[in-house]
Amino acid sequence: DDRKEQILLKMQEYKEKKHTYYQENREKRLEYDKEYREQKKEKLKEYRKEYYKKNREKILQKQKERRKKLKEEQTMADKTDDEIINEEKGLMSNNINEEE
Repeated sequence: DDRKEQILLKMQEYKEKKHTYYQENREKRLEYDKEYREQKKEKLKEYRKEYYKKNREKILQKQKERRKKLKEEQTMADKTDDEIINEEKGLMSNNINEEE
């Protein structure tokens, strides 16, 4: 049990150390990445083009599925809004009838 706590403590310390290092070197890393992208711009562009050609069907299928899912979610959200509006209209008409 004590050993488990020590291991968990070491893991937490490592995680904090890693996070601190990440934060301290963030700007340098971002600058390096920017320079790298500028230097290798054409090579990266060509790589992406080849990757797309190679994986075109998979990419298009994923896009199609994602769009379908988003459309279904939007439809559900719209139906929910419509149902809420209809319920409110129903409540309002019931209140009017009760007052008369």
